[in-house]
Amino acid sequence: MNDKKYILSIDSGSTGIRAFLFDKKGEIVVREYEKTSALYPEAGAIEHDPKMLWETLLKVVGRIFSREEYNPGDIAAIGLCNQRASFCLWDRNTGKPLINFINWADVRAAETCEQMNSNKKWKFLKKLSGLFSKFSPMMAVTKMLTFVTSHASVRLKWALD
Repeated sequence: MNDKKYILSIDSGSTGIRAFLFDKKGEIVVREYEKTSALYPEAGAIEHDPKMLWETLLKVVGRIFSREEYNPGDIAAIGLCNQRASFCLWDRNTGKPLINFINWADVRAAETCEQMNSNKKWKFLKKLSGLFSKFSPMMAVTKMLTFVTSHASVRLKWALD
């Protein structure tokens, strides 16, 4: 780690954002946490506002470095952990989000999964690929298929690019 003293670990979970600073011995020297809130726009939907998550992350990490004894220049590495199978679609030109983060527990893709699981072509492709589990609304790929095809703004953006 040379002269660098710390590893910064950031955990963006379903209910909050945590940040830990570890020393060279692997001991936690400081930790910060801020609760976040989810959005429930319809039945089965769980979303997070990407701007709110970013602002919360900046606030949590900022509180660590607001202490005199900790300096961002002393960071050797940063570890990130996020919500499994959650995703957000971004405009590649502006970096701005096109939709909210879709939470891993969002089940709006259930109908898509039922259709895929009963479709003979999908069954054949699953067998061919060695994928033996059924498609689930908890899988990121089924969520993405559902949202990329159902959100008019996403389709319009894709068509215009």
